[in-house]
Amino acid sequence: MCVDYTDLNKHCPKDPFGLHHIDEVVDSTAGCELLSFLDCYSGYPQISLKEDDQIKTSFITPFGVYCYTTMSFRLKNTRATYQRAIQQCLHNEIRDDLVEAYVDDVVIKTRDTSTLIDNIDRTFKALNKYKWKLNPKKCIFGVPSSTARQRRQSRRHTAKPLKSQGSARYATTQERQRRSKAHGVHGSSQPVYL
Repeated sequence: MCVDYTDLNKHCPKDPFGLHHIDEVVDSTAGCELLSFLDCYSGYPQISLKEDDQIKTSFITPFGVYCYTTMSFRLKNTRATYQRAIQQCLHNEIRDDLVEAYVDDVVIKTRDTSTLIDNIDRTFKALNKYKWKLNPKKCIFGVPSSTARQRRQSRRHTAKPLKSQGSARYATTQERQRRSKAHGVHGSSQPVYL
């Protein structure tokens, strides 16, 4: 099932909160010996909606009227809201140049290998304080930064021209829609009965 939020999104002002460009995140890792990559599990549904806003996500099924209690990825300002939330959670670590956060991806920067465990521990404590969940299958720890940069450079040089990316993006969108239908509403957050 797929819920159409077109009308709701038309009436919501665009959140001007800026997202980093991914190249800025990669460039900020210069001078680090090791990098650790964290992936926040089922990102958007980790953010609760205000009770007053939950009714705005309501939809009707043959079984009744439901609404979301957590953020749906189809809402207009989801990425900006998520970025703001993860930055608030990791504020001290970002300020101390220990981590970079890009939507649901977090990079822990270790300048000296002897501090790797302390850096990971500090980041985990901050995430735990806000009850963020990670996807352990996508987390990688202690990658030499030279290896990570080489992978990034090789991807950059093998990129396809913009014209061919449109059809690839369309196929990806179709695949996501197919998976959404197969797994229920958005495949992650669970609606509640009103």
